[in-house]
Amino acid sequence: MSNKSQSPIVRAPEFNIDQWIDKNGIKTKPIKLSDFKGRFKVLLCFQSWCPGCHSKGLSHLKKIVEALDGSEKITFLAVQTVFEGYHTNTYQKIIDIQKHYNLKIPFGHDASSVSRVLKMAAPVVMGLLGKQQREQNASNTDENGISNTLMSLVGATSENNNQSFFESILDADNDGSIIDDVAEVISGKKKNGIAGVFGKLFNKN
Repeated sequence: MSNKSQSPIVRAPEFNIDQWIDKNGIKTKPIKLSDFKGRFKVLLCFQSWCPGCHSKGLSHLKKIVEALDGSEKITFLAVQTVFEGYHTNTYQKIIDIQKHYNLKIPFGHDASSVSRVLKMAAPVVMGLLGKQQREQNASNTDENGISNTLMSLVGATSENNNQSFFESILDADNDGSIIDDVAEVISGKKKNGIAGVFGKLFNKN
C-alpha cells in the first residue's frame, strides 16, 4: 500500500454564462457543467477574431468531435470568452462559427463582467460628451465624430480606430490590447481599475 497522500480533487467552478445555442444553432437555456454529470467534459474557449483559434483550436476540436461521435461518455462545449473586441466577438459570431465548422455541439457566449460594466458606463460617457460640447459652445456638430462615438458605445467599429471607445479608455498603454492592462489592475500593479476609468473620463488621473 502506498504511503503517498492523494491530492485533493479540485472541481471546476460552475458556468455563469447566460447565452447559449444548442448543437443545431438554436438559442437555448443556460447550460451548466452539472448537466453532464458523470461524463468527461472537453471545453474550448475561443474568440472569433483569434487566428490561432481557427487554425488550431476549432479545426482540431472538429476532428476530435468527429472521431468520438456517438460516445455517451464525453461532452464537447465551446465558449467565446469576450474580454476585448466587443464589436467583433459578438453573439452572432458563435452562430456563424458553429455553422462554418459544422460543429454539432453547444456554443456559449460569455460577454464577461467587464462588458456589463462598460454598458452601464455608456450613459455616463454620453452625459460627459454633452457637457463638454455645451461648455465649448460648439456651434457646429461633428456628425462623423458623434456617429463614431455612438457606434462604439453599442459595440460597433469606428472608421478611424479598430478599438471601441471604451477599449481605448481601458488601453492605458495604447498598445492595442486591454488584456495586459486588466491583468495589471487585477494583480495590483496598476491602480486605475474602474475608478481609474471614470477618473480618466473626468480628466482627474
